[in-house]
Amino acid sequence: MIGKVPFRSMIVAAAALFLSADVLEGGTSYRVVNLGSLDGKATAATALNDRGEVVGWSEVDVGFGLNYDRAFLWTPEVGMRDLGITPGYSGGNMRAQGISEDGAVTGWSGNNDVFVWDSVTGIRTVASGLGYDINSSGIIAGFSSVVFDDTAFTWDSENGVQVLPLPMGYNDSRAYAVNEQGRVVGGVGIDSHDSRAIAWDPVVGMIDIGLLPGGSNSLAKAINEYGEVAGTADSQTRAFFWSPLNGFTEIVATDPAIRVSHAYGMNDLGDVVGAATRYEQVEGGTVGHNFAFFWNPEAGFVDLNDWVEPVNGCTLQRAYDINNKGQIVGFGEFDNGKRGFLLNVIPEPSSIIGLISLLVSSELLWWRRGVGSRHEPSRSNYQ
Repeated sequence: MIGKVPFRSMIVAAAALFLSADVLEGGTSYRVVNLGSLDGKATAATALNDRGEVVGWSEVDVGFGLNYDRAFLWTPEVGMRDLGITPGYSGGNMRAQGISEDGAVTGWSGNNDVFVWDSVTGIRTVASGLGYDINSSGIIAGFSSVVFDDTAFTWDSENGVQVLPLPMGYNDSRAYAVNEQGRVVGGVGIDSHDSRAIAWDPVVGMIDIGLLPGGSNSLAKAINEYGEVAGTADSQTRAFFWSPLNGFTEIVATDPAIRVSHAYGMNDLGDVVGAATRYEQVEGGTVGHNFAFFWNPEAGFVDLNDWVEPVNGCTLQRAYDINNKGQIVGFGEFDNGKRGFLLNVIPEPSSIIGLISLLVSSELLWWRRGVGSRHEPSRSNYQ
């Protein structure tokens, strides 16, 4: 979740990443935190906010040979806590998918009901479907499924469920992310086929993000406060970055053995994280190895396993989200099984002198990236 961040806070975050560039070149930029588990079983971290609060799911043993997923919230102060089960739900699967800057959480239960959780009212069902993201205004982006058709929607406490409009000729839609301005991104298709990345804006309306050059389909999975988008294209094999100013940039690895990539999360700096597959020839065929990646225009495509302090038995397999401080969450294989992880940037600025240095350096970074020239896209030809 990319939250509502004051400009000065975003400058500090930008500077933290900028000053870590020398460390990145040295091969280590992140310290791995194994988030643990509610019950000693598999976990995955799916989103975080700028306070470093993390959400996801953790398997628990409920007896009778059954394992259910439980939604969790992890904080640096408390660690991992079970968010519970929605009232009236007789099953057990609960997955947390998004978290706002003020700590509200959304996700879904095993019977496809969207939930919202906050520290005051606890957990409750608010709609039918899957909740993927939530902003600081309490707007949830998600979709519901009926037979073969999906329907993208937003929900908030004032307006309830609002079905997002479809371009002419399409009958299927999904929404995966929402920013603080209420702009939602996802995809539209025909009978769940050949999706096309799209944004819904409360002022501009529908925005056609389109396709990669030579591509046949696309899906937007993340959006930041500048309206920049990250996602995947061509049957989830080509990760992309899209900006209103410059359009598509395919996220390409220099290693030709890496042939599949999927972008899941991004921050306001335009840093993108996701998962990719590296293939190798072995006796009897080809084997694919999944790994988490980081990308931005300066660093290019990087295997995150090359940017972390060595941890015995640890392989980062998928990165789902990155916040404005550069912290990253996802899951990987550890010596105690599949676990959610949090990556913390090294070094972590803590002094006033360091902060001043960060601010000065970050001004240069923002200028270099041309933030001042970013602008909103024109009205879509869907209208």
